[in-house]
Amino acid sequence: MRKAFISYARVNRAHVDELVEHLGVLGWQVWIDSSLRGGQHWWDEILRQITDCDVFVPIISIDALNSAACQREFDWAEALDKPVLPVAVEPLPRAIPRRLSLRQIIDYSDAARAEHAALRLAGALSALPSAPSLPAPLPAPPAAPLSYLTDLVELVSGQHPLDVEQQRRVLDQVEPALHSVDPQERQGGLDVLELLSGRDNLYADVYRQLTWLKENAMPSGRVPISAPSARPVDSSPQPAKQASRRPATPSVPSVPPEHKTPRTKLALGAVLTVVLVGGAITGYLVWPHSSEPKTQAAQLLPSASSTQPEAQTGQSAPPAAPSSKPAPASSGQTVLPVQGHEGLALDDSGNVYVSDSSRVMELAAGGSTPIELPFTGVGSARGVALGTYGDVYVTDYIQRAVWKLPTVSSAAEKLSLDGLECGNQEVPISAIGVAVDGAGTLYLTDGSCQGRVVSVAAGSSKGTILPFTGLSNADGVAVDSAGNVYVADTGNNAVLKLQAGSGRPAALPFTGLVNPSGVAVDGTGNVYVTDTGNKRVLKLAAGSSTQTELSITGLSRPHAVAVDTSGNLYVNDGFDGRVLKVPAG
Repeated sequence: MRKAFISYARVNRAHVDELVEHLGVLGWQVWIDSSLRGGQHWWDEILRQITDCDVFVPIISIDALNSAACQREFDWAEALDKPVLPVAVEPLPRAIPRRLSLRQIIDYSDAARAEHAALRLAGALSALPSAPSLPAPLPAPPAAPLSYLTDLVELVSGQHPLDVEQQRRVLDQVEPALHSVDPQERQGGLDVLELLSGRDNLYADVYRQLTWLKENAMPSGRVPISAPSARPVDSSPQPAKQASRRPATPSVPSVPPEHKTPRTKLALGAVLTVVLVGGAITGYLVWPHSSEPKTQAAQLLPSASSTQPEAQTGQSAPPAAPSSKPAPASSGQTVLPVQGHEGLALDDSGNVYVSDSSRVMELAAGGSTPIELPFTGVGSARGVALGTYGDVYVTDYIQRAVWKLPTVSSAAEKLSLDGLECGNQEVPISAIGVAVDGAGTLYLTDGSCQGRVVSVAAGSSKGTILPFTGLSNADGVAVDSAGNVYVADTGNNAVLKLQAGSGRPAALPFTGLVNPSGVAVDGTGNVYVTDTGNKRVLKLAAGSSTQTELSITGLSRPHAVAVDTSGNLYVNDGFDGRVLKVPAG
């Protein structure tokens, strides 16, 4: 069955439902993101669905034309040379973008002519060419729009302190949204700045830049597309993006400006009311590293009030984590000179491997300069694992692939994995987390078919579904020397262990978890988990029923975790990409 992807603004959902019904009658399988489950990496999932589709159907409406998310989805479809069939659900504005005006447009704007529109739709679909083969390597995917990055709100509105570098990176992330033609995107950026300005530990130079950004938030490059009566919009190619208009980092004022206490009821606009192509789900943020030199000495603004921002209307806070058995204080915690927001792995020599967007980096033990490994063609690197002989494995969520870089090779290869049965059809494995045992067997958390865990024997293309049932957005996976498999069941706030040879996994006695994402096990059977929602790392000693919270400072969103043969712990802080090393003990 051929697949269609519909891109639309949420206000047009009623029209989309009618279109979905018509496409179904015509024998098309339709994907809209209301099928997403909470906790997934939304943007990667959306891009992957566009990658897999046979036709891209952009809905034309004023809201969709001004939606940053819709435009970036269209960008990705064009980059992959997908057949495009636009459908108008409103009278067309006087001028529309050239990439739409040059295509046949199906008019669904007149309810009285719905039958005629359906006939035109059927004819247009039958005349569409087949989607060409995907380019190799895939182009760089478009960045997620701010409206998808709710982690930014969580970081800024949280209770944990933000150092000056983190505060500046928030400004770096928000600035493009402030000049978007999408009004929700701009409002979302302003709302984040409002939250940041209410923090008690805001630095003076950050506050001044923040104020300037708020005063200069306006569309850049082109005006929003308006109703048909509006003046035409120039649809010609736009000039390259201007350099940042933000003023240079100023000298710290001797008397820092007064800042106001935060609003108690802040409308988060496009940030909390997420601009979906369908439903509303929590997403993840990929934060690029800022290489801008920061030489300005930082000065904290005095606290205007000790009052913390109230919870936003409709926003439920995660349950407070119960106290864990305290761990001995950790000394010597260090930040390694490598960045990675997703996967993390170690080899027996202490070399560190991290995945970050479409790259995989290696930092030699004791080294200061990471190198990029030759994983050419990877679309979205997620999990990373090391085989017994040094082979590097990486999961690629967008392409539904697993890549392998053999020890003796200078180029990675995409493994040929068969699809697995899901209901009455066979679907590809959508690998997220990956682990490898001593025999070379791969263990994969699979995002397809409601979530499952799959093992693939060395040299085989056929996977075996392991007896993990009822999973919800399973992420990290680990395997110990005895063949026991451990899975971070993110959506169910649990860590599961499948004993070798058993037919049913058991939940390990971790308590108070909120969106656990990474799991690791050491040589003595101690289990470590990143409790992402609570910004901490927990340890469950072998044979114990009491968890221990490790003393690691400054975590914002711990994601992956690994442990070396000496007991040293490594954690990547997924929000800003830092990789921390915590010495044993």
